[in-house]
Amino acid sequence: MINPDDYEGHTPRPWTLEEREDDEGHQWFEVPAVSYTTKLSGDGSQQEFADVNLIADAPLLLEEVKRAREIV
Repeated sequence: MINPDDYEGHTPRPWTLEEREDDEGHQWFEVPAVSYTTKLSGDGSQQEFADVNLIADAPLLLEEVKRAREIV
């Protein structure tokens, strides 16, 4: 079970997802708020995009968990 207290003091939102490409065509994703960077495998994997979106949305997901706990 997720314990929201474990995340107290996290970097505040918004966390943004930035797609980058260098002059040689190498591509990667960055989530600057948490210094997270991952290179794209080159196959355009939906999983890679989903993973970095999940990381970028973490603060919003945490807010939803807190709201759900208040309802229950």
